[in-house]
Amino acid sequence: MSPAPMKLRLALAAALAAVTLSACSTTYGPAFVDSEQVTSDTGAVVYIYRPPSRFADERTPEVLVDGVEVGALPVAGYVVTVVPVGVHKVGVEFTSFLEFDMPDTETTSIFIAGETYFYRYRWSSGPARLPRTGASGLDFDVSGTVTFEEVDEALAVQEISALRRTNPD
Repeated sequence: MSPAPMKLRLALAAALAAVTLSACSTTYGPAFVDSEQVTSDTGAVVYIYRPPSRFADERTPEVLVDGVEVGALPVAGYVVTVVPVGVHKVGVEFTSFLEFDMPDTETTSIFIAGETYFYRYRWSSGPARLPRTGASGLDFDVSGTVTFEEVDEALAVQEISALRRTNPD
């Protein structure tokens, strides 16, 4: 194949990938406002958020509390929920068969009534190489690290301020 058609093929593949991936991320709801944080006297308020990241992280996991879905977590989004006092598992899980290569993450914590907790889900991309020609033509080779961790409120409020809520009230 001559260089000109190959360049055109690369440009078309990159454009298609960008359009496809931009359609995957939907953050809708209100932006986070520190003075309007959810409160509860009978349970613990839990925020799970996902800061913006590179394009390879556009898939949307579900947020689970004790195995029950409480919302979806697209890039630049957050979920807030109230959990009963006690020990609970909080995490994210990819449920689509297309998400086979993304690890599920969870942590077990003790939650206290009236307290607020912040958890950050982040996929930090490693080196990406394009193109690598495989059996399917063009392949993207992206590696990275997934973290799901409790975050100090001061840092969380700073990071979450540009994000949008993705689960209903």
